[in-house]
Amino acid sequence: MHSYRLGAAYEEKGSLDEAALCYKKSVELEPEFVHAWYALGTVYGKMEKWNEAIRSFEEALQVRPDYAPAHHGLGRALALQGSSRRAALHLQQYLDLSEDTTGRAEVEKLLQLLKKQ
Repeated sequence: MHSYRLGAAYEEKGSLDEAALCYKKSVELEPEFVHAWYALGTVYGKMEKWNEAIRSFEEALQVRPDYAPAHHGLGRALALQGSSRRAALHLQQYLDLSEDTTGRAEVEKLLQLLKKQ
């Protein structure tokens, strides 16, 4: 848990390389820690390392298939990689699973764009 907290502190300061190292250490120590996998995917996304982000979000979903934030992150990363159909599937799963209403309109708009492709 210490590595995860340290990663969050680095991420908050904008030190993304250090944050990624800490999150990686966290998942090495606790491979079932879904929040660390999600955080690692988010940091890789901020770094525009899409393949690594996708792998991290997929790992989060292996641990917890109903984890809505990982579906959201994976859907966005896949969309940015041009995998429209897979992205749409994960974004729809996010909408189905998430209780968060703040970003819902944005996700629905992105989903509609992906379905047109």
